[in-house]
Amino acid sequence: MTSILKHLLEDKDFSLWSTAATNYDITSDHMEVTDLELKMEFEIPGFEKDEVSINIEEGVLVMNAENDKRHFSRKYKINASFDTESTSAELKNGILTVKIPKVKKSKKDSVNVKIK
Repeated sequence: MTSILKHLLEDKDFSLWSTAATNYDITSDHMEVTDLELKMEFEIPGFEKDEVSINIEEGVLVMNAENDKRHFSRKYKINASFDTESTSAELKNGILTVKIPKVKKSKKDSVNVKIK
């Protein structure tokens, strides 16, 4: 198991399980969790933006890419500490980058709630 994957599996802010399907070799999957976000990068040369789909439903991120020559698929479980509604993605020069920001926590230790 790679050290990055082991770190992600042990990270309290990140729950990961993955399934993969592909009919060609993917050169690299890179994942990084920072204080602000989860960043995932996948080398998927030969795919155009309109051949790639990313969907998050019930905390599962599903990526698919398909054209006449190739098929790529990944699934990842994303836990509640990430703001999946603010997910962004970019495909540039054969590299798919997906960013999911962490949920912003209140900076105050306590909040006074007014009753109406």
